[in-house]
Amino acid sequence: MLQLAVGADIVRKDGVGALYKGLSAGLLRQATYTTTRLGVFNIISEDLKARNQGKVGLSSAQRYCPMPRRVLMHPHTAGPTLG
Repeated sequence: MLQLAVGADIVRKDGVGALYKGLSAGLLRQATYTTTRLGVFNIISEDLKARNQGKVGLSSAQRYCPMPRRVLMHPHTAGPTLG
């Protein structure tokens, strides 16, 4: 309910266009973040495939690698951590 009151106050003071202020900056930030995350994932994925003779998945040696390395290899943590 509070969100509606804040939105109504913004429209009343600055007009409907004020609701879209900052949208382009937010979209640019999200696009940059997403492309970085996907790019890092593709690089890591291709490297793992090359190390695993083209097979998808981890080799037995990589399956037991230290936890920080496994976390960084995951696509959902590679982007926020490295990007």
